[in-house]
Amino acid sequence: MKRSLSKVLLILIIILFLPAYIYAISCTVTEVIDGDTFYCIPKEKVTGVRIHKDGSISVRLYGIDAPEKDQPYGIEARNSLKDLVKEKTVRLDLCWFTINCYSTYFSSIYWPTCRNY
Repeated sequence: MKRSLSKVLLILIIILFLPAYIYAISCTVTEVIDGDTFYCIPKEKVTGVRIHKDGSISVRLYGIDAPEKDQPYGIEARNSLKDLVKEKTVRLDLCWFTINCYSTYFSSIYWPTCRNY
């Protein structure tokens, strides 16, 4: 009993202290859905998410809660994100815990100017 409790405790400690950051990928943004979601085509292979027919994946910006298109300021939010990233190559930091029920990555994004948003 003591031995199995020790193993469980060790496993819990390992899981708690695993780094959340797994890897970064580069991708080219193909479509902006709204102020916090876009599709991009990754330059590297990614796993665990749904790949669209055109090879793109869905990405939701971590920590951003922009209005939907049909909400007040939704179009403005989408256009602002579109001005920043549409058809540009960006770097995404992907995490193991950041895939939601829609097979969308939650990610931090880095523009080529090296500013973190």
